[in-house]
Amino acid sequence: MYNYAEQYWDNYNDDYRAQGNDCTNFISQIMKVGGREDDLGIWNSDENWWYNWINQTHSWAGAHNWAVFARINSQRVSHIPNVYEMLVTDVLQVEWDHPDEGDEPNNIDHTMILTGRLGPAGAAEEIYLTYHASDRWNVAFWGWLLPQGKDRDAWYAHRT
Repeated sequence: MYNYAEQYWDNYNDDYRAQGNDCTNFISQIMKVGGREDDLGIWNSDENWWYNWINQTHSWAGAHNWAVFARINSQRVSHIPNVYEMLVTDVLQVEWDHPDEGDEPNNIDHTMILTGRLGPAGAAEEIYLTYHASDRWNVAFWGWLLPQGKDRDAWYAHRT
């Protein structure tokens, strides 16, 4: 999973349709490479998770939909109570709370994968996140991402 993130953080895998604003699509590709099997069913249900060349589920490509699927329906993803406990290939999501930008409240907006950490599990000094949408590799959480939110954002960590 780490190797996939490293290879495709700044480009697209030809096995998938290129999509703009594709942070969760990128994470779903990583989960698929990591062995996550399709959960077939209705494309617009958060109870299912799959992709094909014609369509994909909302939970494959939508950050909030992926969170609902992961936390309630997947039977594989578990909640991590604190980002200090995250390990490489865990997933971090954020709900930007920027009302001045017209952001919808209580809606997860962005999905990232942990690709590096400084310090032992449970006591990380820094964690590094990789994501699509603005295509970034190893962005420091405490040094860069967290201060940008000015304590207005909500963070959700998942063990995959």
